[in-house]
Order: sequence, then C-alpha cells, then structure tokens
Amino acid sequence: MTVTEYAGSVDAPAAGDPLDLIAATLANEAPAPRARVTPWEFQYITAAVVLDAVAAFAAGVAAYIAWPGSDALPTLYFALTVAMPAIWLTSLGLADSYERSRLAVGPEEFNRIGLAGLGLVAAVALFAWTTQTDIPRGFVAVALFGAMAGSSLARFGLRKYLHRQRRQGRQRRQRVQGC
Repeated sequence: MTVTEYAGSVDAPAAGDPLDLIAATLANEAPAPRARVTPWEFQYITAAVVLDAVAAFAAGVAAYIAWPGSDALPTLYFALTVAMPAIWLTSLGLADSYERSRLAVGPEEFNRIGLAGLGLVAAVALFAWTTQTDIPRGFVAVALFGAMAGSSLARFGLRKYLHRQRRQGRQRRQRVQGC
C-alpha cells in the first residue's frame, strides 16, 4: 500500500505529522514470530553471562591491585572495579555477543567480544574527553583487556565443553528442512 492509498483509508491518521503516519503504518504490521530457545542455547547463554561477569570482576580486581596509582583515588578505583561486570555485560550485549546465531559457530563469537572491548575503550575515551575527566588509562587498559581475554578464554572453554557434549550425542542443533 502506498502512502497516497493509505492516506485515503479509514484508519489513516489526520493529515499533519508524518511520524504519526509512520507509526500507524508500523502498528498495522505484526512482528515476525521468534524461534524457541533450545535448552542447550539457554544453558550456553546463561553460562556465558556468568563467566563474562566473573571475568570482568577478576579483571577489575587485577587492575585494582596492579595499578600503582590506586592509592591516589581509592574510591574511584573501587567503584570502577565493582561496576566493571555491569559495564562489561552491557557492552557485550550491545555488541550482540549473546545473539543465538553467533553462539558456538566460527570466529564470530570472539569477534563480538573484541568489538565490545574496542567499543568500550572508545566510549571511555569519549567520556573522558567530553567531561575533561582524568581517567587512569593504565587501570582502564588492564581492566578492559583483562575482561576481553577472560571472556575469550571462558567462551573457548564453553565451546570445547559443548563440542564434548555433542560428541557424546547431547546438545545438538536442530535443523528444520523444507519440502
């Protein structure tokens, strides 16, 4: 249906704001149905989230201990260490690291971890530049690259576990083939 046909229909909004027209058009379309999450996918995603949070917290603690400037602003460093898992999980989520189509298939899962890490480095740099805040680069580098390495190692271990389960005949991907 074109815009001119829609404008003449009964349920068309009154002439005026084009955003109302777009919203009304989109409201008439039903969302595509989502495929069910299989049990192994749910377990894999849950384990990945938990292990990513542990890796981020461990990297934050390592940065807190290792960074020599931690005596100057202990509350800032402590706050960053405590917030590191939430920040890292948010970054991984924004990078589609937990997307089902990328789980345990090829290098894309690891590429998303790298993308999340580089995006977070860019976000921290942009925040520091715009607010003229002196964020300790060494602490950020140790924490973020430690989280990236920890998450990559955790995903590698998860993938090896999944491969072992599949060799034993469990946790297989289900394929639906058409006629």
